[in-house]
Order: sequence, then C-alpha cells, then structure tokens
Amino acid sequence: MREDIREQDRNIRKKAIIDSAEIIFYRKGVEATSMDELAKECGFTKRTIYSYFTSKEEIYYEVVIRAYQKMNVQISTEIKDHDIVSEAERLKRIALILIDFNQTNAAEFKAIVDFENKDIDTLLQNEIAAKCYEEGQFLVKVLTETLKEGIQKGEFRDDLDIGQTFLAMWSALLGMAHLMNYKKEYIKRYLEVDVYESVDYLFHIIIDSIRKEEK
Repeated sequence: MREDIREQDRNIRKKAIIDSAEIIFYRKGVEATSMDELAKECGFTKRTIYSYFTSKEEIYYEVVIRAYQKMNVQISTEIKDHDIVSEAERLKRIALILIDFNQTNAAEFKAIVDFENKDIDTLLQNEIAAKCYEEGQFLVKVLTETLKEGIQKGEFRDDLDIGQTFLAMWSALLGMAHLMNYKKEYIKRYLEVDVYESVDYLFHIIIDSIRKEEK
C-alpha cells in the first residue's frame, strides 16, 4: 500500500515537471531554457528534477511522447467512426484533427513539429528519442494506409505515389497550421478569408489532384 502511494506521488511529480517543461519550452525553446528556469517554473529544486530525469533532453522527449500520444488517440478515435463513407472523407477528418490540435494544443503541436525537424539517425541512437519517433510513425501509417485503401477502392489514382502524396499533404497542413498561428487575424482582415474555410478549400484541392477520374 505504501509503495503504491509512493509510486503515485512519483508519477504526480513527474507529470508536474513535464507540464512545466511543456510551457517553458513553448515560450522560450528547449535550447534557451536552463534547468534553473525549469526548476523555478515547476517549483522543484534541480536536484529533485534530476532524481526523475537524467537531462533536459530526456524531459523534452517526454513532452514530445505525450504530445504524440494525445494526438494519436484523437486520430485513432476519429478514423474508427463507422459513419465515414469514403477514404477521402477519412483524410479530411484527419486533416481537421491536426489543424484543431494545433489550435487547442499549441505547445504540444510545436513540440511535435520541432522534433520532426531533428536528425533521425542521431535520434534513433537514443532509446527515449526513438520512442518519440515510433509514436510519430502512427500518423504516417494512418495516412499512407488510407491512401492505399483509397487506391484499392478506386477512389484515388492507380499511379499515385504514396510517399510523395503523404509529404505533400503533411507539408500543406504544416503550412496552414503556421498561418493559423501567426497570420490568422491578418488573413481574416485583409484577405477576408476564414482560415478554417481555407483548410477545407486546401483539402479539396489535394483530393481533386489524387482522385481517380470517372470514365
């Protein structure tokens, strides 16, 4: 019983450290954040933090893993919806989840994007960083399998390059997420365009480019 309480207390403290790290990393960036600043943010001493984590990098990877897992749960729940009638609609729902996740979980989405800009070969040499990479592959798998399913069902072109199409979709969504983070009000005021409507428009352009022509 006592051991269970200790473990519960340990998990609460670890979560508190990760919560604080997510906030300060988003505000200042990982490299610019010192352990002293993190300790001040979470209200623990550096010694306490090091009793749970070996380094700032390990804490960062824990932030990334949690962000991926949270996003993956939302995607997994959505793609199991039996009301989805086509693979095109499934792609659209995934796209909207990513855009919405960016808006409602900005710090976590930024952690994911920053992680994906790092050198993969170096990351895979670190066990916990490799876990981040593994979690990140969930989205790749879901999107590529949806594209393959669309080809098999005759929705998408037979000559579709899965890898190139995934890259194009991911790049477009990241670009849209960036605009929503930094240019949303500018776009609304000067272009008189609703950004969420732009997401829908962007999606239709992508789907039209990969849809199989009816004979």
